[in-house]
Amino acid sequence: CDRVGDAVGLAAAGDERWDASRTRILVATDGWLLRTALLDPLLKHFSVVVVDEAHERTLNQDLLMGLVKKVQKRRKELGDPLRVVVALADRDDDVEKFFGRQNTAIAQIDG
Repeated sequence: CDRVGDAVGLAAAGDERWDASRTRILVATDGWLLRTALLDPLLKHFSVVVVDEAHERTLNQDLLMGLVKKVQKRRKELGDPLRVVVALADRDDDVEKFFGRQNTAIAQIDG
């Protein structure tokens, strides 16, 4: 079994265990990702960003949603797309409108 920081990493305030060359999945807080964007505005280390529990609508999540929307648009222009997955407790048409219907695929999983 790999250690945290190898294939699966962790990043939160005061605790970072990941390596850009080895880590394939990074579990990070929204605050950590926002701080990371200050140094890496295009989030080049990431190919997919998952915003979990977006229905909670915290300030950090709202800021993160705006950030990834801008980054997604810019990286598409550069030919290096960023995929964004937004996980919600219930379907929210506002998320689809926010990212644009042509850029959004909806998967509803009951349970």
